[in-house]
Amino acid sequence: MAGRASLRTDEIAFGGGFAMAIASYLDGFDADPETKRVLHVALEMTRAALGLADDFANGIIAKQIVELARAGERRPDVLCEGALKRLRGHLFGD
Repeated sequence: MAGRASLRTDEIAFGGGFAMAIASYLDGFDADPETKRVLHVALEMTRAALGLADDFANGIIAKQIVELARAGERRPDVLCEGALKRLRGHLFGD
C-alpha cells in the first residue's frame, strides 16, 4: 500500500504539477523526470531567494537555470546560486 501512495505522489508531481511548470521553459533541452524535478527545485529556491510571490519572472529565472543544466550541473543549490549570480550580473553589471 505504501508503494501505491508513493506512485500516486509521483504521478501528481510529474503528471501535471511542478514538472510541467519547468517543462515550458526547457527550449529543446531533453530532461528526464529527475532532472525536471531538480530544475523545479532550483527554480523555487531562486524565486524564494529573490522574495518573489508570483510567477511573473519564472521565464527569466528558468532560462538561466536551464543554461546551467545544459552545461551539466544537476545540484539545485548550485543551479540556484548560478542563476542568482547571472541575474544580478544582468541587473547590476557585476
